[in-house]
Formats: sequence, structure tokens, C-alpha cells
Amino acid sequence: MPDTIITCLHFLEAVEDDKFGWRWECPMGGEKCMYRHQLPDGYVITSKKERERMRKEAEANAANT
Repeated sequence: MPDTIITCLHFLEAVEDDKFGWRWECPMGGEKCMYRHQLPDGYVITSKKERERMRKEAEANAANT
């Protein structure tokens, strides 16, 4: 396990997009990736649908102001 507390962004994207599993391999070198492949304490997973909904709400709020 890497000596850093920084979580790999590719790992977070894979988890949130439901791509993470036994056959998932980090594009930063797999086992050689210098970042952690572990969710940080208290991290809340947002699904792709939820992120899209939040983006649309933000765009609607920006259009209203």
C-alpha cells in the first residue's frame, strides 16, 4: 500500500461510475499506482445520476440569477 493519504482520482471515478470490481485496474499503473485505492473516512458516494441531477440544478440556479 502506498505511503500517501491521497486517494486515486481514477479509483474514485470507478467507484462512483460502478466500474470498480475484481477486474478493474488503475490506469495509473495498477498495483504500481502511487495513490491509495481506498475510500477516505466519511466519503459519500454520489452516483452518476445524482451528479447529473446536481449539475442540472446548478445550471438552473445560474440561469435564474
